[in-house]
Amino acid sequence: METLPTELEKQHHKEEHSPQTQQTDLKQPPKDDEPAQQDSINPDLINKITRFKALREQGIYFNDNLVKSKSYRNPNIYAKLVEFLNISETSTNFDPTFWHPTGFPPSASAESLRELQQTLADEKTKQRAGTQGKRSTIQFEHARTSTSSSTTHSSIRNSLKRERDRDVDRERDRDREPGQRKSHIRSP
Repeated sequence: METLPTELEKQHHKEEHSPQTQQTDLKQPPKDDEPAQQDSINPDLINKITRFKALREQGIYFNDNLVKSKSYRNPNIYAKLVEFLNISETSTNFDPTFWHPTGFPPSASAESLRELQQTLADEKTKQRAGTQGKRSTIQFEHARTSTSSSTTHSSIRNSLKRERDRDVDRERDRDREPGQRKSHIRSP
């Protein structure tokens, strides 16, 4: 049997879900259990951020300067930046229990997959070579209906007509003077 909420519980529920309470909750940031400790932040990092912020306020942007630099046009810049910044291209921000990019078995590496594909291709080639000598007869198909032969005859007639037209054009070009060969328009 359910118990009905008391009047006090109803009032508390109304206060929690009232529009005024929701608006004030959105305006204020959530409170941390522990205050931020300034000692835990690396001072070098604070100095770098402060310096970049000051440069940005002066209108100097790091990315703009990087793009304008001559070394940025180097096609190997990506590899050099990765090496300089000591970035692991296979790392992730996910929790290792959820996704671990280096947690794949050795059989999933590109090299082992390539070897497996090569082995399968070799087996297929051997199988084809073994079955190639076993063929003793070749099956031929009979000619189709007469409509296909009339189509063939008309295509032969068309190709002969095109060839005859080419011959006429060649003869006409030979009869022309050398300066007139390029243009097909005869002067009066």
